[in-house]
Amino acid sequence: MSIRMHGERHTLWKVFAAALILWLLLYHYWLYATRAAVDESFRAEVVRLVNVERAKEGLPPVIETANLLPAADLRASEAAGKFSHTRPDKTSWKTVFDQMGITSDYKGENLAKGQKTPEAVMAAWMHSPGHRANILNPRFNAIEIGLAENSKGKLFWCQLFMEVLAPVETPPPPDPATLTGQRAWVQDGLNLNLRRDPASKKDIVTVMTGGSEVRILEENKGWALVRTLDGLEGWAKLEYLRK
Repeated sequence: MSIRMHGERHTLWKVFAAALILWLLLYHYWLYATRAAVDESFRAEVVRLVNVERAKEGLPPVIETANLLPAADLRASEAAGKFSHTRPDKTSWKTVFDQMGITSDYKGENLAKGQKTPEAVMAAWMHSPGHRANILNPRFNAIEIGLAENSKGKLFWCQLFMEVLAPVETPPPPDPATLTGQRAWVQDGLNLNLRRDPASKKDIVTVMTGGSEVRILEENKGWALVRTLDGLEGWAKLEYLRK
């Protein structure tokens, strides 16, 4: 009798242990899924708030760029270890672009720690002149948000910005004679800088996304003076436009 009861207890303990392990696995999966959903929500809200601030200054929005996300997350996790724009290997934060195979000659980084919400971290950045300058930089047209959490539950935030230029490999330019005075569209997949002067890379009127409509006003040596639907005027390369 005692032997049978001992065996039953052993079986019950095995069942209990298996149930406990299953519960722990499900609980950790739930925590992971919840954290991932919160991170995604936080990223989207930070980008939205950035574009709210840019709109106040008459600046075009920045667009989330998927290939920046691993770099932003890596920099957030590095900041959780040591809060600095210098990386653990003593190199500049900019080297994360090369590490991730991202090409951009013009980029920026904002870091923050401890804020629990997108609203709180954006308020902190906007009250810091250097961070605010990155958020309102007219040359930036791409952004991604990195998030990391240390062992104490403190959040670390990273904003990575960059200027995405139209690629060199583009379709042949349309015939100017067929475009003068007519409508045209920015080539699909491009973020096109509309310039006040073709000779200047810095004086940007606005950034237009692929498919945006313009009116051709004038052509000159491969460049077109165009007017946007909002009434803004600037120069763009004809090869970046389509009929």
